[in-house]
Amino acid sequence: MQQYSTIIFVVGGIIGAILLLAVFNWALIVVSSFIGAYLVQSAIVLPPTGSTLVFVGLAFLGILVQAASFRRSSV
Repeated sequence: MQQYSTIIFVVGGIIGAILLLAVFNWALIVVSSFIGAYLVQSAIVLPPTGSTLVFVGLAFLGILVQAASFRRSSV
């Protein structure tokens, strides 16, 4: 049974590495957009609803801009 667990860990590690390579750029785009939107939103004094709308709008805009840039550079 011990030898099977080693094989399972190795196969799981390989699958995890492949998934990481596949989604790393998109995860980086989403995380950096959220962080940037948060930083801008926190610098502006608005009521909670307005603050939420600014955050969502800036995050969406950041994802769109970075995705367009990513597609241009990968083609």
